[in-house]
Amino acid sequence: VSLYPTVQSKDPYPIGHPVQHPTPQVLDSDALASYFGIAKVTVLPPSNLHIPLLPCGDDCDHSDEQRALTGTWATPELRKAFQLGYRLQVVHALAYWTEKRTGLFSDYVSTFLKLKAESSGSPGMSDEDKAAYIADFFAKEGVTLDKVEPNPGLRFVAKIFLNSLWGKFCQRDDLTSTEIVSSYEDWLARLTDPNLKVKACEPIGSEFMLLEYRHRYFNQRPSGTPMVVYRHSEGQWEPPHGTSLGMWTDEVPAGSRMTDFVSGGPKLYTYIVEDAAGVRSQVLKCKGIRLTPEIRERSDELRSALLHGGSLQLPQFQFRRDKASCTIHTVSMDKTFQRVLTKARVRGLQQALWL
Repeated sequence: VSLYPTVQSKDPYPIGHPVQHPTPQVLDSDALASYFGIAKVTVLPPSNLHIPLLPCGDDCDHSDEQRALTGTWATPELRKAFQLGYRLQVVHALAYWTEKRTGLFSDYVSTFLKLKAESSGSPGMSDEDKAAYIADFFAKEGVTLDKVEPNPGLRFVAKIFLNSLWGKFCQRDDLTSTEIVSSYEDWLARLTDPNLKVKACEPIGSEFMLLEYRHRYFNQRPSGTPMVVYRHSEGQWEPPHGTSLGMWTDEVPAGSRMTDFVSGGPKLYTYIVEDAAGVRSQVLKCKGIRLTPEIRERSDELRSALLHGGSLQLPQFQFRRDKASCTIHTVSMDKTFQRVLTKARVRGLQQALWL
């Protein structure tokens, strides 16, 4: 189950307005970690982490002074960084909250987690298995499942709702907006609003005006979440998996196994599944490309492009809006399929080192 709904349901959120610390420079790592807020700091990263917690985008063989990072992070993230060996050099600024609340979005998450769990039931699940599944889910999440039946469409919708709320808090809203107004009062309100920058104002007939405007402030840009692939070998520690929040969900059907996995970046991967009868099938995931039947027939070509670094032009169509005529039409286009590794260095085909 995704990290997003897990954090929104189980982790604390700040309440109210932050307080500015008057003398943050005097804080050491223990004192800083005791606050709940955000801080601009300079830290010295350790040199032996396989996956660094606080990011660095370049190879580095410099001195300690040159290797020091300055950035703004949440204090829970800094607390974990100190545990991993990061050393605090100086605190430049600290904004913290005196109140916080856990479970701010737990009702929202529970609603769609219930839908997802109910629609994730495996085909052919016996009554005993269903009863055990329902009891286990209630024990872990406190949510009672009513009807457990496999429904891929409903499961997809529930998954979208679970993950999309997080993105709304860092979604750009500084894009141009188009509005048709029919009264002088509304038109004047838009023109005189200090928070809006009107870019165009055109009459439509004798009774309407078409306004294009954008907000004068800029919100945080959305940040991508890297994909983590964990390879488990028999006899080694295995991360907990299941259908509860914070657990890894096994996407391979029961009785089947994954025999091959190739990835070209986050949400861009393909793998082969072999069932108990030895029948093999290929699964392809590619964000931003509509996987038509014609494209799925070229899955071997796509896999080869991921492995060997080539690219393919895939035919697509896109809905576009004509602002002048207020109509929507489709446009044929080609999209480039290729692996994207902007956050790692690749040494051979088998190893990617995160920076």
